[in-house]
Amino acid sequence: PRENWNALQFAIRGIDYKLRRILLGRGGFQQHERFAARPGTMLDRTSRFYIENIREELDAPGEWFFDRRTRELLYYPEDGVDIGSALIEVPQLQELIRVEGSEDARSHDVTFRGIRFGGTTTTYLGTYEPVSFGDWTIVRSGALVFRRAERCLVDDCFFDACGGNALFLDGYNHRITIQNSLITESGESGIAIVGESLLRMNDSYECAFCGTVHPWGFAAHHDEYPRECTIHNNLVHDIGTWGKQTAALFLAVTANNRISHNEFYNIPRAALCIHDGTFGGHLIEHNYMHHTCRETDEHGTFNSWGRDSWWCHAQSHGGLSHPAGDVFRDALFETVIRNNRFLDFAGWCIDLDDGSSHYDIYNNVSIGGGIKTREGDYRRVHNNVVYLPAIDKPTAIQVGNEDNSDVWYNNIIYAHHDCIHLTRPPERRRVVKHCDRNIYFSRDGEFRSRGMSLAEWRENGIDESSVFADPEFVDAAGGDFRVQRGSPARKLGFIEFPQDEFGLTDFPSTWRELEPEFPVYDYDTMNRTTLKNMRGEIGFAEARSDGAFVLDAVGGKTGASGEYRWRLPYGNGGSYLVRVVYLADEPAECELRAFVESIGSQELRGTLLSDSSVTQSTLPAHISLSGEATDAVEIAFKLIEPSAGFTLSSVLLVPITA
Repeated sequence: PRENWNALQFAIRGIDYKLRRILLGRGGFQQHERFAARPGTMLDRTSRFYIENIREELDAPGEWFFDRRTRELLYYPEDGVDIGSALIEVPQLQELIRVEGSEDARSHDVTFRGIRFGGTTTTYLGTYEPVSFGDWTIVRSGALVFRRAERCLVDDCFFDACGGNALFLDGYNHRITIQNSLITESGESGIAIVGESLLRMNDSYECAFCGTVHPWGFAAHHDEYPRECTIHNNLVHDIGTWGKQTAALFLAVTANNRISHNEFYNIPRAALCIHDGTFGGHLIEHNYMHHTCRETDEHGTFNSWGRDSWWCHAQSHGGLSHPAGDVFRDALFETVIRNNRFLDFAGWCIDLDDGSSHYDIYNNVSIGGGIKTREGDYRRVHNNVVYLPAIDKPTAIQVGNEDNSDVWYNNIIYAHHDCIHLTRPPERRRVVKHCDRNIYFSRDGEFRSRGMSLAEWRENGIDESSVFADPEFVDAAGGDFRVQRGSPARKLGFIEFPQDEFGLTDFPSTWRELEPEFPVYDYDTMNRTTLKNMRGEIGFAEARSDGAFVLDAVGGKTGASGEYRWRLPYGNGGSYLVRVVYLADEPAECELRAFVESIGSQELRGTLLSDSSVTQSTLPAHISLSGEATDAVEIAFKLIEPSAGFTLSSVLLVPITA
C-alpha cells in the first residue's frame, strides 16, 4: 500500500487483456482497516507488487509453477541438482501439533525439546481476525498451537520456514514457557500470544468527554486470555516472508508475560508488537532488538497501541483536546520496558502509538530511533539513552491528553538535528505532568525543536532544569553509552545501568549448523539501493560557489502534476533555509521533503502567497543535511493540492551553518 504499513495479498480473479489489467479477487484483509481511503490499504502507482505461480515467469533456476488444472508441478532446477534423486517436499498441513484442553480439563505439563518444526502451508489467504483495535489482523494458527493449556514447555526447538506463524498461544493459556529456540523464515509472525477478542464491530460506544460515537464496541472482560507466560533466550530473525504486518513476538489481549534475553532482528515491521492495552503487566527486559521496519514505515522496533474502551478517535485524529479517561479500565497492570538495547534506522525504537497507556520505560539504549508517545496516560519515560535517531523519527511527545500524568526525566537525548518534537499538545493544560532534568545534545551544536530554541521550548512549561550539553559517553562509536565520571548527565541525576546484559545468554548450539545465513542490512543501505535505482529519473543539482543549491523546476519535474525531485551530491553538511521561487494566482500549500539516507527524512510545509509577479517565499524552520560523508540526498517538492495557476521556477537551499 501507499504508506508501506503492510503487504496485501489477493487471489487473481481474471485478466482483462484488452485494457491490460489484472483483476483482483479475494484478499486485502491482511490489514485491519477501519476507515475509508486510509493510506494503510490504499493502492496507487507507487505500490510495489509481486505475482507468484505464473507460468510465463518460470524463467530462472529455483523457480516453479503448479498447474492446478493438470495437477502438474513444473520446476526449473538449480545448477547441480539431480531432479531424478532430489527430495521434493510439498506442505500439506497448516498446523503440525495442537495442544488443546477444555474449560473443565486443561492440557498440562507437556514438553517439546530438541524438535524441528517446518514445512507448513502459507496462511496469507486464510481467515484473518482483527483481535483488537490496532492496525493488525492475524490468523489463529501456527506450526505449534497451545489452547487452554498450562505449565507447558518449548525448549531448544527449531521452527524452520513455517508457512504461517511459528508458535501460537490461543485463548486461555497459563505459564507456557518458550525458551532457547530458533525461529527463522516463518511466513507470518514468529510467536503470537493472543486472547479471545473483546472487539465487537456490530456495537458502539460514546466518548464521555466529547460525545463522539464510535461504530464499534467492546465486550466485558473474560478469562479466555494467556497470562504469566515466559519468552526467554530465543533467537528470531528473517520472519515475515509473506505477511509484512508481522513481528518476532505479537501480543494481544494478554497479561503479565515475561519477555527476556531474546534477540530479534531482520523483521519487516516491529520486533515486538503489543496490539492493545488489555491487560498489560508485561515485563520486557534484557532483549536486543535491531534492524526492524525493513519493509514498512511509520512504526517502531517496539510498537504498541491502546485503542481500548476509553479511547476517542476524535481526540486522537480529529483535532479535539480532552482527557484520556479511565485507561485502567483495560490496562489493568503496568507494563515495564527496561534494560533493553534497540537499534534501528527506519522507525522509532520505542513507539507508544495511539492510546498506549500504563507503561514504565527506563534504562534502555535506543540507537537510530527515538522514543515516541502519543495520546494515552500514565507513562513514565526516564533514565534512557537515545543516540542519533533518524531525523524523521526523533524522540517525540505527540497528541497529548488534557490533564495527563505522563512524566519524562533524566533521559539523555543525543540527536543529529532536532532534539525532540512536540506535536499537538493539550490545548488547555500542561504538556505532561512532569518533564525535567533531561540532557540534550546534537551534532548541530545547539538545541532545536522545529525552529524553537531551548528558551522557547521551556515556554511550554517543561525542562526548566534540563540542559544542552555533551553527555560525554565512554565510547559511543564502539557502542558503550555509559557516561564518564564528570558527565553533566550524572549531575542531573542520570543513573548508570549495565550495558553488557542485552540479548542471548548461553544460547544452545543444537540448530546453529542448520540456521540459514542472511545478511543484516542497515536501512540506509537499503535506501541507497533505492536511490540508485531512481537516479535515472531524478535531476542532479550542484552547489554554487557560495554553497547554495539552485534546484531548477525544469530539471526536477516528474510525471506527476505539481511534483518535483532532485538529488544532491555526496558530502553535504550543515543546515539550510528553503526558499521557493514561483508565480501563483492564488495561495498554495506546499510540502518539501529532504531525504538523507543515513538519518531519514525531514518534512517542511508552508503557504505560498499569491502575487502578480515572480515571488520568493522562505519556508518555516530549515533542513539539515548533516549525515555521513557518503550519503546520497534527495529533495522532493510538491503542492498539496495541484493548481493550474501555479508555476514553480526553482527551490533555493541557502546554507546557514558550515
